[in-house]
Amino acid sequence: MSELSNKKRKFIKRNFKQLSLEELSLKTGLKPNLIRPLIEEYRAETPEENQSSHIENRTSIFPSWKAILVTFLIFAAVASIIYSPSLHGDFVFDDKHIKYNYTSLIHITKLSQLTDILFSKEIDRRIGYMSFALNYYLGELNSFGYHLANVIIHILNGLVLFLLSHTILILTTKGGQGRGDALKISFLGSLLWLVHPIQIQAVSYIVQRLTSLAALFFLLSLFCYIKARMSQSYKKLALFLLSIFLGILALGTKENTATLPFFIVVVEFFFLQQHPFKMNRKKLGLIMLVVGLFILISGIYLGSDFISRMALKYEHRGWTPLERVLTQFRVVVLYLTLLIYPHPSRLNVDHDLSISSSLFSPFTTFLSLLLIIGLLLLAVFQMRRNRLVSYAIFWFFGNLVIESSIIPLVLVFEHRVYLPSMGLIILVVGLCVGLSNREWKKWVAGLIILLVLLFSYWTYVRTSVWNGPVSLWMDAIKKSPYKTRPYFKLGEFYRKKGRLDEAIAKFEQILSLDPNSVSTHNNLGLAYFRQGKLDEAISAYKKALSLNPNLAKVHSNLGDAYAKKDRLDEAIYAYKKALTINPNYAM
Repeated sequence: MSELSNKKRKFIKRNFKQLSLEELSLKTGLKPNLIRPLIEEYRAETPEENQSSHIENRTSIFPSWKAILVTFLIFAAVASIIYSPSLHGDFVFDDKHIKYNYTSLIHITKLSQLTDILFSKEIDRRIGYMSFALNYYLGELNSFGYHLANVIIHILNGLVLFLLSHTILILTTKGGQGRGDALKISFLGSLLWLVHPIQIQAVSYIVQRLTSLAALFFLLSLFCYIKARMSQSYKKLALFLLSIFLGILALGTKENTATLPFFIVVVEFFFLQQHPFKMNRKKLGLIMLVVGLFILISGIYLGSDFISRMALKYEHRGWTPLERVLTQFRVVVLYLTLLIYPHPSRLNVDHDLSISSSLFSPFTTFLSLLLIIGLLLLAVFQMRRNRLVSYAIFWFFGNLVIESSIIPLVLVFEHRVYLPSMGLIILVVGLCVGLSNREWKKWVAGLIILLVLLFSYWTYVRTSVWNGPVSLWMDAIKKSPYKTRPYFKLGEFYRKKGRLDEAIAKFEQILSLDPNSVSTHNNLGLAYFRQGKLDEAISAYKKALSLNPNLAKVHSNLGDAYAKKDRLDEAIYAYKKALTINPNYAM
């Protein structure tokens, strides 16, 4: 009983009516069998309380099954309605990976073939692609099944976010105060996140199931860790093992979930430790373990040739590593503004963002950096006073750090905000609904409900854009008129569908913006070839080869045009040139 200091006794006496046995154990660091006799002693001292059902009726740290079921049904109904316009949408953009690129692995006819994906060296994100293979097994290339699966995953993410945020909000309350608001806050926050228009790209863009599914495993792993830490039964070990397993699934779905160990430490220190900011050997050991895991995971994913692979990718990007990092300051601020004002007119599959060549060019780069530093300093200063604020800010930036860093990915995509956005939305709702004045609470809750309705409408409107390539890329052309990729994707679609005049018009628009686009000259040649305009096709192919003579495919296309004109010697020369570049070029 020496562990029972006066301070801990007083804490238990003050809070035993509001907190459960598990919560008291967590807050004091004492085992339940030490706390239980004290509770009985204090309960005996207050017989009038003993007759009431206060203890039996207290709010659990986890929502009731009834609350969970009702939340799931509401989320399912709302998501089904607002995403209904895109449920029959076609495969677009990088959905080609499902439809064309990995057909030998994904287009399975037996469930046993899933193991081929698991052990394949062709695909990095194996778990996500196994889900696509399951879709193909059930409905082949019927896009409805793929979209439906994405919406279901989104609904489950909203539900797990509700459970996780409710648990964290309960852990941040003092002496049970505010426990009654936790259910409302977590429900409204999760619903607002669910209907937020910025999530559309992660839900309606089929291949971005990699993002939403990785987020689901990430949230479940974190939730199981908290459950394990609060459990005093035989379930503890099972929950820890389940958390590790789910973390592995998250990493096998998308690499940005490598931050999971960091957030486990944040949750441990912020919400599960009695004295979170007092360092001891145990905490230091935990930090070192997590850092070691992060380095190990990074090493496995990145590989020994990471630097050379990055350098090769940067050769095709048109910007340097420093320029990318500087530009990402503005990208992160763009994400923040889209979270605040996500009108459909601001959402775009292909944002056109200028490169930051220096910290002051453009000057918004410097202003963006100041804002980011300010928010991070706020998180640090609030660590003792308001851990929820710190947690939410760290969540947002921590879950962006991989994709908004030096890695040479495309500069900006809205689906990258899917997981980071969870922290900030819960923060805003938590701060608003947690106001002390009841009238303010009513007004703020009403405002949030209005936002839910408005965001639901905006999402419903925006999802119709994802019905197919034409509507998607026409929308992108309207919003990014000086960017060539939307024109190219639309022109490529028209060419494959035989709408050759429209395809040629789009390719010519690209060449007016970028006369040295090799792929555009090649596609223009293919369109002319299908029209029977062989001289124009040959001219387009030659222009492409003058810009890059090492393209086997273009030499082959040029050979086809010569052969069609019965200029067979020139055709043979072109084909031989293609085979010199690529001896295994079967065509």
